[in-house]
Amino acid sequence: EVDATAGHASVIVPESAVPGATGLRICVGGGRKVTMTVPKQALAGDTLKLALEGELGWRCDIVPLKPRPQRRKGRVCALVPGNAVPGTSKVFIDTLDGKMVQIAVPQAAAPGDTMVLTAAGKTTNEWQCTLEKQAYDLTAPAAVPPMEDELRHAELRHVLELSGGFWNLKLRRSPCLGVPGVVVVEGVAAGEELARTPAALFLSPEAVRRAAPQLALVVASLVEEMPRDNQSAELTLQAAFLAGLLAAREEEQTTPTTTTTRARATTTATATAT
Repeated sequence: EVDATAGHASVIVPESAVPGATGLRICVGGGRKVTMTVPKQALAGDTLKLALEGELGWRCDIVPLKPRPQRRKGRVCALVPGNAVPGTSKVFIDTLDGKMVQIAVPQAAAPGDTMVLTAAGKTTNEWQCTLEKQAYDLTAPAAVPPMEDELRHAELRHVLELSGGFWNLKLRRSPCLGVPGVVVVEGVAAGEELARTPAALFLSPEAVRRAAPQLALVVASLVEEMPRDNQSAELTLQAAFLAGLLAAREEEQTTPTTTTTRARATTTATATAT
């Protein structure tokens, strides 16, 4: 029985559990108990992290005991865990033939890179490990100029209000400890509403699946290759969708001149023809 009365809990999948069949009793408070089936993707020793997400219900994330390997054209692949120390840490990898091998994380590796194992000979007693670097640059972007930051904030507030939300004018855009955020610039009365966001603007996993079903399928297929400390399919789906929105926005901002020129050319041609 799992105590989740605080709105969250963690439980290790027992050896006797049958994924997809075994049920776990969860105390959710108020004397109520619910039964959750161990996910089919979970294995004995994995940790199930439960969290209550308001009206969306309970979310269950699987934190594997060890990296999940994947076969790729006769190779065995596993991601470098997020807590690995390059050149020092060693990880156990299942070769998918009933054997476990211990591999030292390469000195040049970084969390998110892929370790690729190939048999060094005709038998699987010896393995050669090569490293595939992650394809994307995860370096933090440069800071946004203050005026542009204010403009973005004003646009977001405008959209919020058009969608039926509320934003108290006592809140102002301001960096808090170097992190973009908002601060209260006037006194606030007890119970005074500061902000309200309509559910239609929530970037929930369900909303993303409806808006981008193909993206949801791709993310679901990649979950097992993610670092063991970041294997939340729903969080990854939300992050991928948000990254796509930001990329589309950046692309729009890089082509305003071309769009304006075409519009002017069309207007001139129409006037001449008339």
